[in-house]
Amino acid sequence: MKLLAILLLSLTVGVAIGLLIADFTNNQTTFFGDSLAVNLGAAGVSGEKTWQGLPRFERLVESKEIEKIYYAEGINDILHGAPEWMTYCNVRQAAWLAEKNGVEFVLLGMPPINFQNPELNEKATRINTFYSELAKEEGFEFIDTRGCVSESDLIDDVHLSPEGIEKLRRCIDN
Repeated sequence: MKLLAILLLSLTVGVAIGLLIADFTNNQTTFFGDSLAVNLGAAGVSGEKTWQGLPRFERLVESKEIEKIYYAEGINDILHGAPEWMTYCNVRQAAWLAEKNGVEFVLLGMPPINFQNPELNEKATRINTFYSELAKEEGFEFIDTRGCVSESDLIDDVHLSPEGIEKLRRCIDN
């Protein structure tokens, strides 16, 4: 399993986080994100933007098969130039869908990124601030992944190293 985890690590941020969250994924709890290791039981699609994930998310929370969902999308919105308001609306919609269906919603902030474009870095910071404020406003849990890992835990602009995954695992466990 460790070798599989290391091989999958370089695919996407979602895969890295998906490996991290695998321990949380069971019949009552799952992880939803843009790119995850589906064979680990996570609900992920590589390269998915928030607006693309909403129909899938809705089907998942309406299935009544889960009680808790860890939600992590938004980085692809940044990478593909989506306006911030669109990401905000889509994440708010996902939180509402979870609540409407009695599913506990846990929003994971975007891990640190190291884009060479300062504007993208600033956009990611603003979106994480929005995530935190939305969680306070709506009363669900927000996990600030930037408080757990840093840019030194990246293997490229967005992917966590094995050490970064372990740090994030400890953060979520607490």
